[in-house]
Amino acid sequence: MKNSIILMLLIFSINNVASQIKITNSDYEISFNSDQKKIYNLWTSYLEVWNVQDKQKLCSFWKNECDLLSSEGFFNPSLYELGFENQVLKIEKIEEEKFKISSIFYWVDENYHFKPMAIVNVIAIKNGKGEFLLDNYLTYSTKGWKSRNVGNINYHFSKQNKFNYSDAKKANLFLNNLKERFNLNNLKTEYYIFENCQELNLYRGFSFFPANNEHCAFFDSKNKIVYTTKFYGEFHHHELIHHLNSKFESAHYLLLSGISIYHSGKNVLSSYSLQELFSKLEQHILEKNIVQFNIFNFPTFEIRVTGDYLVGAILVDIIIEKGGKEMLLRALETTKTDEELESFILNELSLSNEKLNLYILQKIKEMSSKSFKIKI
Repeated sequence: MKNSIILMLLIFSINNVASQIKITNSDYEISFNSDQKKIYNLWTSYLEVWNVQDKQKLCSFWKNECDLLSSEGFFNPSLYELGFENQVLKIEKIEEEKFKISSIFYWVDENYHFKPMAIVNVIAIKNGKGEFLLDNYLTYSTKGWKSRNVGNINYHFSKQNKFNYSDAKKANLFLNNLKERFNLNNLKTEYYIFENCQELNLYRGFSFFPANNEHCAFFDSKNKIVYTTKFYGEFHHHELIHHLNSKFESAHYLLLSGISIYHSGKNVLSSYSLQELFSKLEQHILEKNIVQFNIFNFPTFEIRVTGDYLVGAILVDIIIEKGGKEMLLRALETTKTDEELESFILNELSLSNEKLNLYILQKIKEMSSKSFKIKI
């Protein structure tokens, strides 16, 4: 669950943003010792690779996994691809042969106002040859945590966190069912459970992060990592369903958004169940007297819940109702653009704009009922 609409509005307000990272010299570089200078050059060299077309060398800078911050889920596109400036703030020794790099991503607007976007932490580790490699802060911050494997899922949680094995088994069964229904391949998942959103962001490597959500979670589809909190626990339906993004990465975003909340679990989106979401939506459209719908600009009742999820779930339900799982798979495989989705609705579902509008009203009422049943 991204909850990144506010961030996107901020980003789209930037005028003439370059697509490349601009590296600003550190004011403290003059005081760096020899190790710190090597680390500074390593980090800035890594950032410079993001500015070239061929990015195959990116992983060569890293000790273990590639940079998890480049695919962490909140920034879309990647933090490194939004044209921000970067400046190293501090390089401090935290253990023998291990340092923490803190740097800030920011931009300056046309009125010369400083706009910070993120302060990130990355680890630098010296190898046996006296050279440094980068490592993810997550590896360092969670090194004292417990791990437990349940089928497809490797759970990681703090020693203070009581592990719910029953929910973990349900989560693994859910993944197996997902694999069977959608012909998925490898579903091996790294699953991190944090105390709250503040800890989730801090442990991933963000000292500053432009969000203050009460509930948050992310799925890294590239590395198959779930980041969630104790609020959602060991069985976060919404994020696990995002495994579909790996197979159907080009599918229309409304369908992928809709599938992610189309289940009977609690907390399908933020703290709401599916029935609660549509009850609130029904109340909202009655209060606002909304009778016409644009699927690409769908109404919502609060900023934390984007209309994409709501109309996406409606479309998924209609597709399954009319053609079952086979039609849903066909929709995921063949609809990528808005035009293709509109064509699918008209030709495959036989719904004109007028009929679709009536169908949406009907579905909102149906899906707000406690008797509504998921069709897949």
